[in-house]
Amino acid sequence: MWNRILITTIIAVVFSNATLVAQNQSVKTVVRDSSSYNPMRNVYFGDIHVHTSYDIDSRMQYNTNSPDDAYRFAKGEVSLPIAQGAPNPPNVYLKISRPLDFVAITPHSEMMATTLCLVSANHEKFPEIYASDYCVDIRNYYVKALYEVEKVLANPRPHPPVELCPPIDGAPDSINSICVEASKKRWHEIQEIANKHYEKGRFTTFIAYEYTPTTNTGGAFHRNIIFKNSSVPENVLTAFNIYTASDLWRKLDETCNEDNNCEVMVIPHMVNVSDGMFFSKEDRNDEKSENSRDRFANKNTYTLDDYERRKRLEPLIEIHQTKGNSECLLGAGTTDKNCDFESRILSHCNYVSDSLYPDVNCREDCYVRNGLKKGLKFEDESSSKSFNPFKYGFVGGTDNQNGTPGATEEFQYISAGGVTGATPKGRLTEQPKKEGGFPIRYTNPGGLTGVWAVENSREAIFEAMQRKEVFATSGTRISVRFFAGFNFPHNIDQYSMDKMIQKAYQKGVPMGGDIYQNKDKSPSFLVWAAKDSLSANLQCLQIVKAWEDATGTHERVYDVACSNGLEPGNDNKCPDNGATVDLSNCEYSQTKGASELKVLWTDPDFVPSQRAFYYVRVLENPTCRWSTYDANALGIEPLEDIPAVIQERAWSSPIWYNPTNIANQ
Repeated sequence: MWNRILITTIIAVVFSNATLVAQNQSVKTVVRDSSSYNPMRNVYFGDIHVHTSYDIDSRMQYNTNSPDDAYRFAKGEVSLPIAQGAPNPPNVYLKISRPLDFVAITPHSEMMATTLCLVSANHEKFPEIYASDYCVDIRNYYVKALYEVEKVLANPRPHPPVELCPPIDGAPDSINSICVEASKKRWHEIQEIANKHYEKGRFTTFIAYEYTPTTNTGGAFHRNIIFKNSSVPENVLTAFNIYTASDLWRKLDETCNEDNNCEVMVIPHMVNVSDGMFFSKEDRNDEKSENSRDRFANKNTYTLDDYERRKRLEPLIEIHQTKGNSECLLGAGTTDKNCDFESRILSHCNYVSDSLYPDVNCREDCYVRNGLKKGLKFEDESSSKSFNPFKYGFVGGTDNQNGTPGATEEFQYISAGGVTGATPKGRLTEQPKKEGGFPIRYTNPGGLTGVWAVENSREAIFEAMQRKEVFATSGTRISVRFFAGFNFPHNIDQYSMDKMIQKAYQKGVPMGGDIYQNKDKSPSFLVWAAKDSLSANLQCLQIVKAWEDATGTHERVYDVACSNGLEPGNDNKCPDNGATVDLSNCEYSQTKGASELKVLWTDPDFVPSQRAFYYVRVLENPTCRWSTYDANALGIEPLEDIPAVIQERAWSSPIWYNPTNIANQ
C-alpha cells in the first residue's frame, strides 16, 4: 500500500497550497549505502543530462537554480523553487523522492560566454557588451535572447550573437578573446562545483557539457560530452568552432587523451528529432552555404578513421528523455505496439532530402532500434565484415531545465515551461510559442540511467558506461540484468541471486557485450528484473531481437517471462494479468504483477549464420500518466489527445551475436 499512500498524500497537498509535498513529512527520503565495493557490481541510478540557470534556455523559463543547487537537490538535501525569477513566482517547490547516486550537469557549451551579461563586474570591464540589448534581454529573462541563439545556431557556420561576441575586425568566423576567456572562466567554475560535490562511495559527479548544433527547423544533432575525472581540456568545444561530428571526435582526441590523463565519452541524444542524421553514412561539410537550408548540401562521407573514433568515443546513446522516447515509433519500421510510448514529439522531416542523403529514411532513422539495425547492415558491408560503429548501449536522462536532476515521478511532474509549466492548468492547456514547437502535454518527466559498477566512483561508473553495462528507464528505478552465453547451467535462473550472477559472469557476457558463433549451438539469455519499490509491479519481461539475412533486416519481440504465473502463448505474448488503474484517483493494482521476474531463455528462431542483437525491455503494470494526475487536480476528464495511462519501463543495453568465432577487434 506504500505507493498508494505516497501518491495520494502528494496529490492532496500539491494542489491545496501549490507547493509540492516532497517537502511534506509523508514523503520519506530513502538513503541507500552505496559505499561498498562489490566485484559482482552494484546498481546505481543517475541523471546525466541536466540544465540549470547557467543555460539561457533554462534561464528564460525563469529558473534560478544553479549547478550547486542541482547537485544538492540530487542528494536530497534541498527543495528547489520553480520559476523563482518570474515577476510573480508560482510558489511551487520540488524535492526529489530519493537521492540519486550520480549526476552530470550538462550546460550548453555555446551559452557559456553569456556570463558576460550576468556578472555585474562586467558592467565596468566590458560596458558595451554588458549594456547591449542582447545582455539586457538575458538579465530580464526575455525569451527573444534564446531565439537569437537558436537563430545563429541554424547557420551552416554559426557565430555567437554579435552583440555578445563581436567578430574580430569584422571577420565573420572569428571569436574574440573576450568571449573565449569568458567561456573558459565559466567552464572552470563548472568544474569546481562538480569537484566540490563529488563524494567517492556516496555521490558521484561528472564534469560535462552539451554540444548543441541544430537546424532552422528544429533538427537536433546534440551530444553530451562527459569526462571520467578532473583532468579535462582547458575550454569547451562549441558549434561555433566545431561544425561537424567528425570534427568533434577528432578535436576531442587531440585535447583529451592519455598524455594528459583525460578520458571522455560522447552521448548523442534527442534522436527522435534528429532528422535521421545520427545514423547517416555522411557528415555535413563545414563549407559555407548561401542558404542555411542548404546546410546538408555540402557533405562528407565518414572515413574509417571517423568511424573508429565514433565507436571508441560514443559507446552510448540516450533512448528516453523529456522530449520523447527514441527507442522506436509504431509504424516507422515496426509493428511493435509498445513503440507507441511518449512518441508525440517528432522530427519535421522536411530538412534532409532523399536525393541528398539516399541512405537516410528521416522518420525511421530517428529511432535507435532502426539505427542499430543499420549497424548490422554496415557490419556486413564493411571490408572486414566485423566493424559496426552503431553498437550503442542505452541510457536515459531528463534534459531537465529546472535544475532538478532525477525529478522523474509522474505524480509531481513540473515541466520546463516556466510559470506556465508550474501549474496543472498551464501544463495541460499551453500551446507552442513558436512555429514547429510542441505543447507541454506532449512532454514527459524524462528518464534515468542505471549502471552496474563495482563501486560508486567516477572511475567505476565511467568504466561501466564504457563497457555498456548500463540500462535506461522511463523514470522509475527498475533494475535489470541481462547476460548471454552458450554454457549456462540449465537451471541457473533457480540459483540464489549471488550464485546466479557469479555464474553468469563466468559463463557468459553481460549487457553491452558480444557473443560469437559456437559451432551450431544456440545461445541462452539470462534476464532478471526487480521493480521500483515506489512504483507499480512488473508485468512482463520482453526480449527484442533484430537480425539480418539476405533480404534485409528484421525484428521480433518475445515476451519471455510473465507475472502472476502466466506463460507466453503461441504468439510469444503474455496474457493480460488483469492489472487496472482507477483514473478517478490514480490508484493502481497492488496484487497483480510481480516484484521480481527472471528467466533463462533460448531463441526459438536462432540461425547461426545471421548477425543479430538482443535487448531486454521490462514493462510495469499500467499507472496514471502525469497529465491524468493534473486532470484530476482540475476536476476534468483526462485529455483525449494523449494517453491517460502509461507503462513505465526499462531497456537493457543490447548484446550482439556475431556469426564468427573471431572476436571483433
